[in-house]
Amino acid sequence: MEDTPKKTEETTDIQKDYFPIPISLLQIDKIVNFDLYLRTNANKQPLLYRSKSLPISENDIARLKEKSIEILYVHSENKREYKRYLETNLRDILSDKNVPVQKRTEVLYTVTTQAVKEMLDDPRSGELLPRSRNLVENTLDFIFHEPTAFQCMLKVTNFDYYTHTHSVNVGIFSVFLAKEINFSEDELLRFGMASLLHDIGKCRVDPKIVNFPGKLSEEQFEQMKKHPEYGYEILTKEQGLKDELQLDVVLHHHEKLTGNGYPHKLKGDEISIYARVSAIADIFDALTTRRSYKNAFSSFDALKLMKEKMSDELDQQIFKKFILLMSEKKQT
Repeated sequence: MEDTPKKTEETTDIQKDYFPIPISLLQIDKIVNFDLYLRTNANKQPLLYRSKSLPISENDIARLKEKSIEILYVHSENKREYKRYLETNLRDILSDKNVPVQKRTEVLYTVTTQAVKEMLDDPRSGELLPRSRNLVENTLDFIFHEPTAFQCMLKVTNFDYYTHTHSVNVGIFSVFLAKEINFSEDELLRFGMASLLHDIGKCRVDPKIVNFPGKLSEEQFEQMKKHPEYGYEILTKEQGLKDELQLDVVLHHHEKLTGNGYPHKLKGDEISIYARVSAIADIFDALTTRRSYKNAFSSFDALKLMKEKMSDELDQQIFKKFILLMSEKKQT
C-alpha cells in the first residue's frame, strides 16, 4: 500500500513528460524530427525505440502490431515537431483508409489549429500563404472523399474561444457552406484560404482588447473594428496577395446587408457572396463559442437567434442553406 502514491506520482510524471501517438499515423520510410519511445510497463520510464535520424519501416510496424503495440510515445518538448510532421504528411494521413475517419479528422483539426496559431503569431512569415493553401487543399480533398467529414468535424471542433480556433472553425463552416451552394473547386480553395486568414488583422490589435473578458467599451470596439483593414494591409503589403476574392473576405466579413457593418458600411448587393457566406459562419461560431464571461449558445439556439434577430442583416437564401447543412449533417 505504501508504494501506491509513488506509482501514481511516477505515472503522472510520465503522462506529463510524454504523449502517445498511434503508430497508424507514422508514414513508412519517412524520417521524423523527434525520438520515438516505447513503454514496457505502465509505471516505468519509456525506452527509446527509434531515434529521430532513422525512418520507421513497414516491417517495424508489422512487428509492433504482432506484439499488440498500437501506441508509441514522444517527449512533450517535441510536440511542435510532431505536429509539423503531421502537417507535412497530411495528404498521406488523410487518404489512409487504415486510419479511422474520426482519427483522421482529429489530425486535420489539430494540425490546422496549430498552423493557424503559428501564422497569427508570425504574420510576416513567408509561409503564411503556402501553408494556408496546403491546409485547405488537403481539407477539400478530405471533404470530397469522405461523406461523413462534416459530422466528424463537428465532434472535434473546439468551442472555447481563441482567435486561432475561431479562425479554423469559421474556415470549416465557410467551406462546407460554400460547397453546399456550389462554389467551383477553384473558388473553394481561394475562399477556404481567405476564411482561415479572415482574422489575421487581429494580431495588430492590442491583445488586451482581443482577449478582454467582457463586453468591449465603445473605444475598445473602435479599435477592434480595425482588424479587417489591418488584415488587408498584412496580406497586400507584407504577403503580396492580389487575389480579390480572398482580400474581399478578409476586408468585408463584418459587413451587413443593412449597411450597418464595417469597415465600409456596404449595403445589399454591394456585399459579395463570399463575404455573405463568411459572415454567417463567423457569427455562428461566435455565438456557439464559450468565453470566460458568457456561455455558448447551442447550435439550435444560435440559428434561432440569427433567424429572429439578424434576418435583415444576413443573406436569407444562404442562411437557409446553412440551417439545412447543420440539421441534415448532424442527423446522418
